[in-house]
Amino acid sequence: PKLANRYADADFSCEKVYCGYMGDEGMSNTLFSFLGLLMVAYRDDACVCDPTILIDHPRHTDISARRRKLSEFLDVTRDADNKWRKLGLPPVVSVPDGQISYQIVSTHESELFELVHYTNKYLHKARKLKMKLPTHPVIANYFRMIFRYPSDLILRYINSFPHQYTAIHARVEHDFRTHHSGAWKSNGKNVKQILEITEKGLRELVSHELEEDAINNVVVAVSIDNVQSKEADDPEDIKIGEEMYNDLQEKTTFWGASMQLIEKPTQFSYFERSLIDMIVCQRATYFVGHFWSTFSETVALVRQEKASTFHYGSGKLIPFEKSD
Repeated sequence: PKLANRYADADFSCEKVYCGYMGDEGMSNTLFSFLGLLMVAYRDDACVCDPTILIDHPRHTDISARRRKLSEFLDVTRDADNKWRKLGLPPVVSVPDGQISYQIVSTHESELFELVHYTNKYLHKARKLKMKLPTHPVIANYFRMIFRYPSDLILRYINSFPHQYTAIHARVEHDFRTHHSGAWKSNGKNVKQILEITEKGLRELVSHELEEDAINNVVVAVSIDNVQSKEADDPEDIKIGEEMYNDLQEKTTFWGASMQLIEKPTQFSYFERSLIDMIVCQRATYFVGHFWSTFSETVALVRQEKASTFHYGSGKLIPFEKSD
């Protein structure tokens, strides 16, 4: 408690401010990169910059890729009543880009990478072994803050979902099928297979207390714009992508449940759409993801109801805590 309250009641001077240039990866890796920076700052009694993040998809960027501050999406700015500070997290301050010395970033680059990599690896291992997660305030409170206090604009879309629903992270996008071709051939599933695995598995694994309202309201998290193939010279993948895309447009499942893609305005950035997907999945009655996905892994990590968190990659529904 003494550590957790270190910043809560103090007028912190921010004699040291650590900065990072986040987001040249997907959503989950961006969040873990910022976690690593916060852990370095926590150890050194430092503040951190409101980080600049890449808000467009990392594989769709060019010299004009859009970048914005994290505080535009999540409540991380420093003010008198800021929830972030009350949770004991290092204060986040706004520093003009022109005043940042990037020597700070390069000094901690290797250390930050190790923190991000081993923190993620440790949390995954702890979950598999059913160990109690550490009470370190940065780790414990960071994801609590990320998912509990998104911007009002994002909350507007998250709160539109029914009280009970099943969220599926369908990892069927073109990049997964091609960049991880070996993993796709052994563990990839099409939309129809994912739905079959989900329905059968839920009825078998939680049959005695199955929430029928939840299994009859299915929402799907997927980057729909990236489902169809971009490779004109791969006719097989073009066909697969078209079938996936069409299956995702269905409004009902084979067992008669309502099915919808998680609604995300087209004008929203990749980061905003991913954040909506992630929070909707985190709040679901049942969550079904893929163990190869860092997105699914992150959702599984922060969900309170571990017994209702599953993966479909092996061909049958398995609790995420037993994933390999």
